Amino acid sequence: MSKRFGRGMLVSVLSSEISLVLTPLQIYTFGIASTIGIPCIIALGILIREFGFKRAISLTGISIIYGILFAGLIWRIISIF
Repeated sequence: MSKRFGRGMLVSVLSSEISLVLTPLQIYTFGIASTIGIPCIIALGILIREFGFKRAISLTGISIIYGILFAGLIWRIISIF
């Protein structure tokens, strides 16, 4: 998945009016998580070729977990204010 398609997929799943379903903070957090944590298919293919399947999958899992944790941390910090 390309990072630029994340918003388009979110719009198609929820509706054209995202603001009716998600708060601005949730939209911002989704943007952070999808930008940091979700590698595109091309990057995954390169990781598999360079490091092997098992290590590429573990690196992808770590990247997804890192993105979710970082987005959660940002959400907590922003929600305080």
